[in-house]
Amino acid sequence: ANCESTGMGFLGYDLDENNNLKLLVNEGLEVKMIAKKNQKVQFINGEESDITYHEWMDGAGVIPLDEGGYVYVSNSEND
Repeated sequence: ANCESTGMGFLGYDLDENNNLKLLVNEGLEVKMIAKKNQKVQFINGEESDITYHEWMDGAGVIPLDEGGYVYVSNSEND
């Protein structure tokens, strides 16, 4: 299934389609999947987490990084 743009994205930027992840993202942004629910997280050094990523995200936010870019964070009180 293809994503369909509804027009403007966050802060009025145009939306681009990311077919790999089936997402619409603001023009100029890059996205990368780093975790899937109920699966261990692969770290950049090649190791993996001891526990699986949570299944039920009940809180989330996007935080700007000092060096540029953003990071998505989430938590779960149920897992």
